[in-house]
Amino acid sequence: KNNSTSNLDLFKTESRGTIAGEGAAFFLLTDKPSGKDYAELKALHTFYKPVDLDEIKNNIRSFLFSTAVNMQEIDLVITGRNGDPKNDKVYKELQQSLFAGKVLVDYKHLCGEYPTSSAFACWLAANILKSGNVPGLVEKKRSGTKLKNVLIYNHYQDIHHSVYLLSAC
Repeated sequence: KNNSTSNLDLFKTESRGTIAGEGAAFFLLTDKPSGKDYAELKALHTFYKPVDLDEIKNNIRSFLFSTAVNMQEIDLVITGRNGDPKNDKVYKELQQSLFAGKVLVDYKHLCGEYPTSSAFACWLAANILKSGNVPGLVEKKRSGTKLKNVLIYNHYQDIHHSVYLLSAC
């Protein structure tokens, strides 16, 4: 972006570029519930350089099929939209097709763009599932209903794609 802007205003204008970021994440994973768990990481899938939108959709559908969770059971989709029209095109197309009718939230206005930003999205999803709140990002679609399944879809420069499924404990 040529003009300085607040990270919270990242999606208000369409222009090339985004906010750079960097980060590290640490998660403690176990196969035994403790009662203090934030979320369950059901599955993750990565894929490289998809040819087109159909291949992306097929990867997401196959991923969900492998988890025995269908799209109707997804309560929230966290996307890697970063404010750059070239990179955000796939998210817009998925919002109108595969993710139609789903509540979508973004996260890169909070952490910036970097190759492993999906870890930040996992942290965000786990906190959303633990608290039951989507902090300041969207209004709750179904007030009073606890979120059960959160799907994360992100890509980095349309080369490295990842899909995660987190569920409430």
